[in-house]
Amino acid sequence: MNAMLQTLLADRFKVQLHRETRDIDVYDLVVDPHSLKMKPLRDGEDFHCPADPSVVCGLTNPFQLAGFLRAVTEKPVFDKTGMTGRYNILLSFDVYAPKGKPSPKGYSKPLLEDALRDQLGLQLVPRKDTLPVLVVDSIERPSEN
Repeated sequence: MNAMLQTLLADRFKVQLHRETRDIDVYDLVVDPHSLKMKPLRDGEDFHCPADPSVVCGLTNPFQLAGFLRAVTEKPVFDKTGMTGRYNILLSFDVYAPKGKPSPKGYSKPLLEDALRDQLGLQLVPRKDTLPVLVVDSIERPSEN
């Protein structure tokens, strides 16, 4: 399927690209050394989601949480917690702050870093890493069908 998609992009859009490695800002998701607040789900127990739409829920392990945080921070996030098993992960934070937008009047939620620490007992630790990236060299508007 990937080969077919690459062929389509090359033929239709004249996409030319290459791979290289770059130093990139990333985060490691780690356990806060002072207090882990996440409790494992027992066998047969399922996660619960509150009715509050501002609470992120439905994530059941730190790997899934790292994927969610990657979308929020727009940086790679690596699960370095060493935690296994299933958890009921509930997280409520200011969704505007990571995007650099002001919060609406009357909106009061903790910053992401504070919420991770206070609600889950986790931290995002920034670092640099050398990662492979795909670089688009050129692309053209497709011709009419």
